Amino acid sequence: MKLFSYSQICKPGSGAGSFFTSILVWGVGIGCFGAVFNNYLVEIHNVSGMQRGLLEFLRETPGVMLVVILAALHGFSDWKILRIGTLCSIVAAALLIMPGLYYI
Repeated sequence: MKLFSYSQICKPGSGAGSFFTSILVWGVGIGCFGAVFNNYLVEIHNVSGMQRGLLEFLRETPGVMLVVILAALHGFSDWKILRIGTLCSIVAAALLIMPGLYYI
């Protein structure tokens, strides 16, 4: 297997070096933040593993729901998706106008 040098893969002056450096720095930063945040939750707030899992589950649920909704709408045309979105917006606006007594 032939190994290529950096200059053979990336064009000089393309910013690829800065991009890869930023990825490296970002990864180190996220790793440090995750470790410090986990220690903070355990030592200061006495959060157990089960509680942390529940927090993470609730935090990730909107993203998972978005993926499920997008997968369900994949087969529809863009106009049908527009109509569904408009209907959802109208229903949400109507619920905001109603007095607090009628909220579900």
